[in-house]
Amino acid sequence: MFCSISLIGEVVVNDVRSSITKETVNKLIRDTDVGVGIVDIISVTGTAHTITTSIDHGLNKVTALTITNGGTGYGSGTAGDLYNARLVGIGTSVTGLHASAKITVDSAGTITAIKIMDGGSAYGIGNTLAVVVSTFAPFVQSVVTVSSIYNNVGDTLRVVGVQSEGYADYNDLYRITGVNVGGATSITVTSASTVSNSVSTGLGVTLTSGSYLYLTGEAIRINSLVYTASSGIATVVTANSHGLKVDQKVRFTGANQNQYLGSFVVTQIFDVLAATPSYSFSVNIGIGTTAPTATGTLFAFREGYTSNNGGITLSNENLNGRMIPSYAGITTTLAADIVTAATDQISITGIANLDVNIGDYFMIDDEIVRVKTTTTGSNPVSVFRGILGTKPTNTLSVLTQ
Repeated sequence: MFCSISLIGEVVVNDVRSSITKETVNKLIRDTDVGVGIVDIISVTGTAHTITTSIDHGLNKVTALTITNGGTGYGSGTAGDLYNARLVGIGTSVTGLHASAKITVDSAGTITAIKIMDGGSAYGIGNTLAVVVSTFAPFVQSVVTVSSIYNNVGDTLRVVGVQSEGYADYNDLYRITGVNVGGATSITVTSASTVSNSVSTGLGVTLTSGSYLYLTGEAIRINSLVYTASSGIATVVTANSHGLKVDQKVRFTGANQNQYLGSFVVTQIFDVLAATPSYSFSVNIGIGTTAPTATGTLFAFREGYTSNNGGITLSNENLNGRMIPSYAGITTTLAADIVTAATDQISITGIANLDVNIGDYFMIDDEIVRVKTTTTGSNPVSVFRGILGTKPTNTLSVLTQ
């Protein structure tokens, strides 16, 4: 960035990735502790990497447990609830780490119900865990089994803050390819583009000092991409519900044709939300002279904090086009139509496996809602509509937390 010598007051940006706006956003994210710090990135190839985080990454968290053995002697001999019970591996078993729960006990100290408080990191379905909290004699250890996790494999994350110019290619989008059980600080990923100066021995803590990662959303699996050279528009059909809106920018990766690689702005949505839904949208790739058939394994990545298109008006705040809510790591769909803009109950697909709680926020199209009552793991869920200045509508689309 530099000042023009020909016009007083004009500032020229030679690299938008290093603009004052992006610098300010990055500083805010660091100051507010959004994301997870990075201590190392090891490259197997130019596109396959393992990221080591400074703290638990929070991926593949527990969302539901089954009581295998209720035990006895939990609490103080009075029926009630106990909070912040630790869930730990038994013996030498390899399990995820640092989940906690609220337990309900009877007068004998037997656990009769359990609800996740903190889902922890890197769990697998079938992990058996001991419940650790205050006890009284006679005591028998309770055992619970992980019956559901939120699997983040296939989600997209962005790495920010690798400072060295020689390794700046590491500041990119990545698709999560693996979270090993027990690997609470390790993630295997595939980068959106090849890292030119990849390091097989790892960047180390010096080069990653100040770097961090954050989730941007579920990776969108592209079934087909048809490009019309004369209009510059490509129509994309996806395997999963993409949840995109007009004016959002997405990154295409995996195509064998360079023409279809890069960041593009969504121009139209063609979803058919029926009993058997179909999902498609168009992007502006730019007018060209040829239209080769798209081949390869194509994905579209949400870019996180980036320069989307579109404007904000008095009548339309364009939440998806200009505002970028923080993604907490859950994507699903509505299980039923929201009948009217005044309806205060919603039905969520797969709610039993999502650990939805009072106070949680969700974004549904251009609207933000907040859960207003204690949840039971079943539909419907009562919500406050039109939170944070957004406008309530009747809709059926992708829901993210």
